[in-house]
Amino acid sequence: MRFYFQILVVIFCFALIACNRKFDRNDWLQGGEGYYYPYRRAMLKDLTTNYKLKGLTYKQLVGLLGNDDKSMRDTNTNEICYPVYIHWDMIDPDHSINLTFKLNNDSIVTDFKIEEWEK
Repeated sequence: MRFYFQILVVIFCFALIACNRKFDRNDWLQGGEGYYYPYRRAMLKDLTTNYKLKGLTYKQLVGLLGNDDKSMRDTNTNEICYPVYIHWDMIDPDHSINLTFKLNNDSIVTDFKIEEWEK
């Protein structure tokens, strides 16, 4: 019985590690096919808690997170949005997580938010 408990503890530890990864730019940039990014969701907590994102210039932000064809910059609201996770229900998405940055008129990050939507 103790052996099975130890195995469950090990599995639980591996699951926690898989759910929380350290931010790595190369892993962040992987994927993108059909809005599928395999590591972004697991790195989101580390990125938003351990990196000083407020105060970055637009150029520094793009240097850190990239500027692929899926990141969207809205010049009307002065925001840039990075898709983190999207789950598709046959044709349409039914769950998404985005990381959105607010920039001031000098293109400096003043705030960011994690936006989650579920159908």
